[in-house]
Amino acid sequence: MAYQRPLRWIELLDDLTSVEFLLSVTFAGREFYFSTRPQNISGIPFAGGLSADWTDALDLFNHSPTLLSIPLTLIFPEDVAALVAKGHDLWKGTGELSLWVEGRPYDDRIVLITGDMVDPSYGADQEPVKFSLEANGFQDSRLTHTQTQKILPLVTWGLFGIPNSSENKWYPIVFGTPGRYTNSDGSSTSTLGSPAYVVDTSGPTPKAVIAGHDVEAANVKIYNTRTGIAGVVAVTSGLDVLGQIVSTVDFPSAFLFPYTSGDPIFVIWDQGGGGLWNDTRTAARTGAGEIITYLLRLTTLKTDIGTWRALGPALDSFKLAGYIDDAVSAWEYIEDNILPLLPLSVFSTGEGISAVLWRREATKDEAVGAVTTGGGVARVGPVEYEKQTLYNDIRIDYAKDAESGDYLRSSGVVGSRKPGTDEPDLFSTSFSRASFLRYGEKARSLDTDIIYETATATNVLQWMHRAAAFPYRVILYDVPVRLGFLRRGDLVLLTDPEIHLFGYLAFVRDIAWIDGRPRLSLVLVDDPPRENRLK
Repeated sequence: MAYQRPLRWIELLDDLTSVEFLLSVTFAGREFYFSTRPQNISGIPFAGGLSADWTDALDLFNHSPTLLSIPLTLIFPEDVAALVAKGHDLWKGTGELSLWVEGRPYDDRIVLITGDMVDPSYGADQEPVKFSLEANGFQDSRLTHTQTQKILPLVTWGLFGIPNSSENKWYPIVFGTPGRYTNSDGSSTSTLGSPAYVVDTSGPTPKAVIAGHDVEAANVKIYNTRTGIAGVVAVTSGLDVLGQIVSTVDFPSAFLFPYTSGDPIFVIWDQGGGGLWNDTRTAARTGAGEIITYLLRLTTLKTDIGTWRALGPALDSFKLAGYIDDAVSAWEYIEDNILPLLPLSVFSTGEGISAVLWRREATKDEAVGAVTTGGGVARVGPVEYEKQTLYNDIRIDYAKDAESGDYLRSSGVVGSRKPGTDEPDLFSTSFSRASFLRYGEKARSLDTDIIYETATATNVLQWMHRAAAFPYRVILYDVPVRLGFLRRGDLVLLTDPEIHLFGYLAFVRDIAWIDGRPRLSLVLVDDPPRENRLK
C-alpha cells in the first residue's frame, strides 16, 4: 500500500481500532464527502455507502509503474443529473481516496490516491453514480532543457564564429566525471567523456560550451578527434546572451591546439573535478540518489521528497557519470537509464513519486516485527512462486567512449565456475553457484552509458544476481489492525507451522486494506547457500 505517511504503531495497539476509507469528490464547484457509514469528522458531514478494497500491487524492481485505478459506485446526496443539466461536467470531476483511523482529525488521514473521475455514468436522482478514480503520477510535461538552452545564433550567442556543427546543439547537463575509469589492474585512465560545442571563433582562440550549468571542475582536458591533440584548459562560469548559466573553455593557442571549423571536440574529465555540483557545493554530484533528486526537480511530477532523501545514502553508493545533450523528459531519463541499475521499485503515493529499496542481503536482526499465525493472523491461499526470469550469469559493459560509443570495460558474475586470478573482471558467489547447480546457466548481458567505476558495476552485479538467482515465494496473510503500521520493504519474521516456516525472514511487498483490515503480501527472503539446502 502506498502511504502518505505511515500509520503509527501507537495508534494501532487495539485491534478493535476502526480504520475506514474516506472519499472526497470535487464536482460542480463543491466537495462531496463519502465514508463507509454516515458520520461527522472534524466538522465535515460524510455520507455513507462507500465500499472500497484497496491494493496497489507492486512488482519487484519495477521501473514503469502501472496506472492507479479503483472503481467506485456511490449514491450522491444531490441530483447529479440536474447538476449536469445545469452545465456541470461529471467527466471533469476529481477525487481523493484516503484511510482514516477512527478518532483522529480529518487532516491526519492517509491519502492513497488522488486523480480524475474516469468513464463516469449516472442516472436519475438516487440512482448510482459509477466511475473509476484514476491517477497516473508519472506523466511529465516538462523537458530537461528549455527551448533556449541551446546554441542559437543571434539568440543565445553572436551571429559570427559559430560553426554549423554547433548550431542547435543543446547545452550538455554533465554529472559525475564521465570518461574517467579504472583498468582491470586497478590503474586509473580516461576516455572521451562528453562533447564540447564551439560557440565563438572571433576571439584570439575559440570558445566552447561544455555544460549548461556551473561545474565543479576548475580545469578539464579537451581533445580534438581530427588532430588527436589534447590540451588542459581552465573552466569559466558565465552567461550566454540570454543570461543563462553556462560553463565554457577557451582553447589553447592555435600552435598548441590546432582547430579547423567543424572539428569534433570532446571533454576528458580527468583533472580532479566533475560536472554538476551537489546541493552543498562541496563536490560533484555523483551518487545515484543525488542525481535522481536533481533530475526530479526538472520535472512537473510531485515527489515524495522525504522518502527519496531517506534513500539517498544507500543510493549514493552507486556512483554515476554521464551527460544529457538532448531535451528529454527528466523522468523518462531516470526511468530508462538510472532505475534499471538500482534495487528499487517506484510507485505513486499521496505524496507523489516514491520508492522502496529491496535488500536481499538483509538479516533477521533487521526485522521490525513478527507475523505469527493465530491470534488474528491467517494465511490466505497457498504459497505461490512468482513468475520470474532467473539469472546467474550476468555481464555488464560500461565506461563508454563519448565519440565512438564503444564500451571500454566489462565485468561479470558467473555461476558455472570460480574465475581464476587471471580473470579479474569476473567473480562468483555462493548464490550464483547454487543457482547454477539448481537451474543450469541463466545468462543475460546489459550495458550502461552512465557507469565508469568498476566498484559501481560490481555493486550492480551483486544486487542483480542476488535478486534473480532464485524464484520468489509469495504468501498473503490477513493480519490484525495492529500490524497496519508496516510499510513496503519492511522486514518481518514469519512463523507459520502449517507450512513449516519458523522465524523465516520475509519482506513486505504490499499491504491491501479489505473491510478495514490489512492484508500483507510477504516475499520470503530465500538464502539457499546459508540454509545449506544443497547437501
